[in-house]
Amino acid sequence: MDFNALTATSRLVVAVSTLVTSGCDRPLGEGSRATDAAASDTVTAVVTSTIGSTGIEGTDEYVFADVQSVAADHAGLIYVADRIPPSVRVYGPAGDFIAWIGREGEGPGEFMGWPSDILADEGNLYVRGQRVTVFTASATSEYPDSVVTTWRIPPFANLGHERARFNAGVYYYPGYTFRRDESEHYFYVKFGPNGVTGDTVHVPAFRNLTGGRPAFYMVSQGSGRMVDGLNIAPFAPRAAWDMTGRGTIIASDGDAYQIQEFDQDGQVIRTIDGPSSGRRAVSGAERADSMAALELRIDSIPVPLAARG
Repeated sequence: MDFNALTATSRLVVAVSTLVTSGCDRPLGEGSRATDAAASDTVTAVVTSTIGSTGIEGTDEYVFADVQSVAADHAGLIYVADRIPPSVRVYGPAGDFIAWIGREGEGPGEFMGWPSDILADEGNLYVRGQRVTVFTASATSEYPDSVVTTWRIPPFANLGHERARFNAGVYYYPGYTFRRDESEHYFYVKFGPNGVTGDTVHVPAFRNLTGGRPAFYMVSQGSGRMVDGLNIAPFAPRAAWDMTGRGTIIASDGDAYQIQEFDQDGQVIRTIDGPSSGRRAVSGAERADSMAALELRIDSIPVPLAARG
């Protein structure tokens, strides 16, 4: 199951997605290198609750400004991380407000910056901002309200929205590095009960792997503006990857209907091949819409092209 959310300024819709497949989720044999034919997959999303519906939109507990992440635990509690104000709110399975967790600050249980990612697992709530704060439920609480520990994030911090993972008692923190004119390097830093373990899981290098870095231009001394989507050619293949619940990496270069699964040492466990069908032609209307959007982004930068990083 995967919990997703569609957000508006004051309304949040939580859905549960269930992936049904006969080929992708079965247990893997030790050292297996087999190529599997992918069966048909079906993804079904069912709306489980709506938070901020008519009649309660005017109260602070149900108004959202800039939702960064949504998570749910096995008890059905829903956690929403918002940037304004920096906080995590807890809701019941039906969307009823229960409590606030944390606030902006530098003390225990407070968020430096804002919470950019949250993960609920094994009775704990992991909140990532400029550091990772781990909450658990006190003896009298139905939700994680007490700080267990706070982990410092390594200097190559990634404060984006990529989802962290939890597997076999290990918290996997997503990060990346890049240099100009080079492909990004993605990885997971492993956190154990005492913090960073010194171990790293690397995402294999793939063609078409890019995080879509934005263009940047200076507005004044010491400040600037970023515009997304200017370094990606429209309709160009883009690689995709993620970590599974088993702690393995799945990835595709986006150029063919093929997915590979890797262990944490970068060795291929298996390859999943889909049907060898040709690519769908891009319609004229779709291409025109995409190019118009790209032109608007370019024209929004009031400096010469040479000054656009």
